[in-house]
Amino acid sequence: MVAIVVPLVLGLATARGSWFADDLDLLVYGQRGFSPGVLFAPANDHIVPGLRVVFAVFAEFGDFSYTFTVVWRCLFLAADIFLLGSLLFRLVGSSTWALLGAAWYGVSPLLLQAFAQLSAGVNDVHAQFFALVLLHCAVDWFADHRRRALVLGPVALALVLSFWLKAGLVVTTALALGWIISRVGVRRRLVDVALWSVTMLVPVVAYAAVVLPRRRADTARWPGVEVELRLLFDSVRESVLMPFVGGPWTWTDTAPYGFADPPVVAQLLGAVVLLFLLVLTWRHHRAVLLLWLSAAVFVVATVLLVSVGRYFQFGDSLTRHYHYWSDLGLPLVLATVLTLHRALPWPTGGRPGLVASERHVPRGLPTRLVVPLVGAWFVGAVVSHVTFGAMWGQNPAPAYFATLADEVDEAGSPPNIWDTTVPTTIAPFINEHRRLGDILSVAGIDVRFQQPDGAPRVVDESGRLRPADFQVWATGVVPPDCGLKLVGAGTVTIPLDHPVPEANWYVKMAYLANPDARVRVELVDARDGSVSALTSHTEAWPSGLLTAYLNDPLAVVGKPATEIRLVSTDPSTSVCIGTTEVGLVEPTR
Repeated sequence: MVAIVVPLVLGLATARGSWFADDLDLLVYGQRGFSPGVLFAPANDHIVPGLRVVFAVFAEFGDFSYTFTVVWRCLFLAADIFLLGSLLFRLVGSSTWALLGAAWYGVSPLLLQAFAQLSAGVNDVHAQFFALVLLHCAVDWFADHRRRALVLGPVALALVLSFWLKAGLVVTTALALGWIISRVGVRRRLVDVALWSVTMLVPVVAYAAVVLPRRRADTARWPGVEVELRLLFDSVRESVLMPFVGGPWTWTDTAPYGFADPPVVAQLLGAVVLLFLLVLTWRHHRAVLLLWLSAAVFVVATVLLVSVGRYFQFGDSLTRHYHYWSDLGLPLVLATVLTLHRALPWPTGGRPGLVASERHVPRGLPTRLVVPLVGAWFVGAVVSHVTFGAMWGQNPAPAYFATLADEVDEAGSPPNIWDTTVPTTIAPFINEHRRLGDILSVAGIDVRFQQPDGAPRVVDESGRLRPADFQVWATGVVPPDCGLKLVGAGTVTIPLDHPVPEANWYVKMAYLANPDARVRVELVDARDGSVSALTSHTEAWPSGLLTAYLNDPLAVVGKPATEIRLVSTDPSTSVCIGTTEVGLVEPTR
C-alpha cells in the first residue's frame, strides 16, 4: 500500500508542473534517438547514457506526453519503495520498523523535489532502483554467499552509474551493510569484502574507460577550504538534518525550483533526533556506525559535487536543492531502522530478520514513544509537501505551452513565426536549447518558422502570437536594381553600414530567385574573421520576389559582425539581393 499510495500522491502533485530548464534540453536530445553519439553526449558535465536512453524512450513510445513521464516516474518510485521495504524486512524481519522505514523513504521531502522535475526524477528513481538491486545482491553475498550476486551486483552498479554517477557511492552502503549482517569470522569476512570489492571495480573501470575520454574539458575551480567548510556546515543544517523532522517545512520563493529554507527550530530538532539515534547506535549496535559513516561519505561527496565547478556560478543554492541529496535517503533509512530495531524492538510477529533485536522491551513502550514522534514527523512532512506543491504549481511552463497551443489552434493552419527564444523562466540562459524551433516539436505544437510567404509573427512571453516589430540595427549596403547578384557556385559579400555588437540577431533579406536557390548565409566579422552561420528554416529559397528570414542559431548571444556573406555551391543559382536588414525581433507594442 505504501508503494502504491505514495507515488500516486506525488504523481498528482507533480502533474501540476510541466517541462522546463534541463528537461527541455534532454527532451530535444531524446528526439535524436539511440545512437552512441547521442547517448554519450554530456548532460551538463555528466555522461549519463541511461538518462539519455529513457528520454529516447519517451520520444519513441510516449510521444513526449507529460502525463506519460509522470506515470513512468510513479512506476519506478513504487518499485523503489517496494525494493527498500523488502530489503528492510530481510534485515529486521516482520518488524513495524521495516514498514515505517519504507514509508519514511517514500514520503521524505528529500525525494520530493527530485521527483517533481523530470530530469532530476529520471536521474534519481532509476539510479536508486538499481542501487537497491545492488543492496539486495550485497545481502545475498554476505549473508548466504550466493555467487550470482557477484555477477548481478556489478551489473546493477554499472546501471547506477549510467544514470547518476554520485549514486555509485551506494557501494559504501553495501559494504557497511555486508559487514553488519555477515555470519562468519573476521578473517572470512575480510575475504568476502575483498571479493565483493574486486567485482565492484569492474563496472567502475569500464565506466571510466568509456566516459572519461568523452568528457568536456574540465574547467572546474576549487572554491577553497573556507568555502567548503561553510558549505558543509550549511548542508548539514539545511539538508542532512531535515529527513529526521519531515523538513525543511519552508522553501525559498524561487518558484518553481524551490530551495530548502528550514527555520532554526527545524534545524535544532533535526540535530537532537540525529544525536539521539547516534547515541542509541553506540549503546546498542555499534556496527551500524558503518552505515552512518556511509551517509557521511554521501554528504562530503555531495558538497564537493555542488561546489567544485559550480559554486562560482550558482553559489550555495545547489546545496539546498534536494535533487542532489535524494540518494542520501538510502543509508539514512538503513542506519535508522537498524538502530531502532536493535534498541527498541517493535515486532508484529512472523519470521526474524538477519539483524536480531538486542533485548526484550515491553510491547507498549515503543508505541508510547514512537507514535507521537511519527505523528509529529508526518505533520512536518505534510507541511513540506504542501508548501513545495504550492510553489511547484507556479511553474510557468504549463500556462505558456497551453496558451501557445490554443493560439495555434485558433489560427486554423500552422502560423508562420520567428524562431525566438522561450522565456528564461522556462529555459534559463545555461540551456543548450532555448529556441522555439528546438522546443515546440517536443510540446507537439505545429508551427512554421520564418517562411518567405509572409511576414512572420512572434510569440510573446505569455505564449501569445503577436505581430512582430523588427528593430533595425544595421542595413546592408546593396546596389539598387539587382546590382548585387549571386550566380552559380560562388560567394558575394554585403557590407553593413555599421558594425553590430554581440546579440541574438535576425536578418531580413529581399531577393529575386529563379529557379529555387540553395544559399548559405553567414554573419562575418571582418576584423577578426569570425563567422556565424545563419539559419533560414527552409531547404531552399523558393523562386520569385520574396523575403528570406534568417536568425543566428545561438540561443543567447551571437557574435559581432561587419558584413553578410552569401555562399552557393549550386551551378544553377541565380539570385538578386535586395534590401537587407539586421535587427532584433520583439512583439509590436
